[in-house]
Amino acid sequence: MGRLADVPQPADRPGFRLAPAGIPRSRGAIRAVPTAIPAVPTAIRAVPAAARSLALGLLLVLAGCDAGAVPATPPITPGVPGVPRQVNVILKDYLFEPAIVDLVPGETIRLNVVNGGLDTHELIIGTRQVQDAWAAAERPAANPPPGATPVVAVPPGLEGIRIVVGSGEIRSITWTVPADAGSLLLGCHISDHYERGMAGLVRAVGPGGILLAPSSGPSGPIASAAP
Repeated sequence: MGRLADVPQPADRPGFRLAPAGIPRSRGAIRAVPTAIPAVPTAIRAVPAAARSLALGLLLVLAGCDAGAVPATPPITPGVPGVPRQVNVILKDYLFEPAIVDLVPGETIRLNVVNGGLDTHELIIGTRQVQDAWAAAERPAANPPPGATPVVAVPPGLEGIRIVVGSGEIRSITWTVPADAGSLLLGCHISDHYERGMAGLVRAVGPGGILLAPSSGPSGPIASAAP
């Protein structure tokens, strides 16, 4: 049996060549190897360029947005005891998302607090006096030694709402929003989390999302509450 190199190049197959000499033939017909790769259609090659142009356009649009503007509140259907409105607050290292929570005075909500950070966080909802009371109570427990989280307490009447959530956990409560919702603030006073950005506020709104009363942030106007 002759070698592959002994087989003559077919003259009627322009643009093709046989496999190199020294490679054993397989049983059956000899398959020719193309010498050229078919061209990619123009329409297919144009897709990445179009995608890049679209992404650039989106970036330009986002860059033109005012990052400091407070987003408008979508229409709200106030919750009732039998059907509470679902309100979600995500705790991160180190911010609340959202930092401004819109609530209707008198409505009933199901408040779901999710810790998406690595540290243990808390959500305290209350007036400035409530926030100051928890800050004072938790200050001595900052950076505790390994072990159980120290138990802290505040004077009666200054408890507000306090939900402590471990990393990756969810805590939920059903709560009727008080009439003075526009004076409520958000805070996490574990260690230095508040100073690092875990501060926010509640806006009192009507069923249509209309702001009922201006609120003051932890250190100034509403815009300063966003980390």
